[in-house]
Amino acid sequence: MKKLFFSLFFISFYLGCSDGDIIVTDFDFEDQTLQRCTDFDFVFFLINPDVNETLVLQFTSSEPFFEEEGEVEIQLSTNNPIVYRRFDGEITADYFCNAIPPASPLVVEEFVSTAGVARLITQATEQDNDGIDADEEGLVLTDLGEVDELLSQDTDGDGLPDFMDDDDDGDNVPTSLEGVQLDDTGAVDFELSQDTDGDGILDYLDDDDDGDGVLTRNEDLDGDLNPTNDRSDENAADDYLNPDIAIETEINEFREHTFIRTEIEVTVSVTNLDFRNSMGQEVIRDITEIVLGTITGLPDITITLTPEFNN
Repeated sequence: MKKLFFSLFFISFYLGCSDGDIIVTDFDFEDQTLQRCTDFDFVFFLINPDVNETLVLQFTSSEPFFEEEGEVEIQLSTNNPIVYRRFDGEITADYFCNAIPPASPLVVEEFVSTAGVARLITQATEQDNDGIDADEEGLVLTDLGEVDELLSQDTDGDGLPDFMDDDDDGDNVPTSLEGVQLDDTGAVDFELSQDTDGDGILDYLDDDDDGDGVLTRNEDLDGDLNPTNDRSDENAADDYLNPDIAIETEINEFREHTFIRTEIEVTVSVTNLDFRNSMGQEVIRDITEIVLGTITGLPDITITLTPEFNN
């Protein structure tokens, strides 16, 4: 789930020159918003229009930053740098988001990292689109606001918590097709929701919907992982909802699952920077952490996977 943190920073960089003098150069991006080039996933930048200065993080990676939650570290180098530049005129996002930068404005000062670590933390909200609110599906958060995977409800034990599992009971019938009804507050209405065998367990959480002793998953005559298209008696309900039909076909796999990752946010920070100018003079050392900002407004991602069978 989402976890947000923001940091404002105003840092003085000290340039140690060969003659022993110290020149102070102020980098001030306190009020600026972190931006990203949409055509180049791993180009992040800050622009201070007041003094025409920029701070740009650019790297290459095969990591699926926007598809998976968690933290990834990138070792900074001359090939994966963070670069400070000051220009002789107004600078816009187009400067960084074109394959060939424009001829103007001109760079009048530049420092490039030779060492350091970039840290990207991706947070998101997962939705299984089954119509049931995550809180109703046993979502448990840690004190830090992260999903507690051990305590969150996982009815079928397939490794997907119910709030991101579109088949909560693992019977190969999607939750959205198992007759769940909600009340005015958005909570599951136990009186109106479907409980075919009347055992007090609603169908969307019941792995034997008709109570005939054959698991719903195994009432799948054609073995296509879809019990909803198997009907031995054309004048009655599908086999998995018909207690008079108990033909078992052993099915040892789950069907394909789909969920949506939405409200994706990527927070970018850098640590232990070592900046150098074109003459190799060191600019900064021993910076603990600079939080550049958080990228929001990223497009939703549809995740498709097949849980490992565990029953």
